[in-house]
Amino acid sequence: MDRRDLSPTRGRLKRQARWLTVLLVSVGQAHCDRPSPPTAGQPASAAAVEPVAAVSAEAIATSLDAAEHYFNGGDLAKARAILTRLIEKAPRQPRARELFGQVLAREAIEANQRGDAAIGESSFRQAYEQYRLATVLDGSSAGLHQSAGEIASAAGLADLALDHFRAAGRLDPDAAKHPLYEAQILIQRRRFDEALKALERVLELDPEEPFAFACGRPSPWSGVIARGRFDRCSRPAGSTGPTWPSASSRRGSTGAATSRAGPSSCS
Repeated sequence: MDRRDLSPTRGRLKRQARWLTVLLVSVGQAHCDRPSPPTAGQPASAAAVEPVAAVSAEAIATSLDAAEHYFNGGDLAKARAILTRLIEKAPRQPRARELFGQVLAREAIEANQRGDAAIGESSFRQAYEQYRLATVLDGSSAGLHQSAGEIASAAGLADLALDHFRAAGRLDPDAAKHPLYEAQILIQRRRFDEALKALERVLELDPEEPFAFACGRPSPWSGVIARGRFDRCSRPAGSTGPTWPSASSRRGSTGAATSRAGPSSCS
């Protein structure tokens, strides 16, 4: 057999061995007698953003790779263990915070599906805290701000969600998604004049946005206000919360955590 035929298998075995090592170290050291990492959901202290030990870029990449592997496979406990340990050692990694937020959000969705609304709300708030920290560490990412806003909205933190959607819009002014989500929050808050301005920006950026057709032309937004139909346009169509693709889906300019679904039909 050609030795080159074995190289892909060898590569996979090496990666799996590294992942297993990361997982065993993460789980084993979680029981050591040492200061605990910040609990997800608590405000970050000064210690939370200062590394406690030098961690190589290769070790960070291996840990993130392993965590994504387990997350995509649905093993949230292993992904959580790896990320908790990684954040303890390298708290200034925005991708680790973001991925931890995705793990917590998936846990929130599963809790809601089980009918445990209290745990679901708590997990969404913890997920938002991780996303908030990610935006602090990487404030230039429109995708991070968009995802943080969607998680904040799911957690019932409307004003914080609005701040993130507006930040995403400033960073990525050519994307219609950001003012669309901004408008939805403003509608929910019954701040209709501001919502109208946001929706006008949506039409300028994307004249084919489905919400425009659903609410009528040629003046869809003013028509919605005049008919008092804003309440029917306050959430994405068919939405029961954010949708979560695999963690390996990389953020584009408009984020990677949710679909492009617009507000529901106004009819």
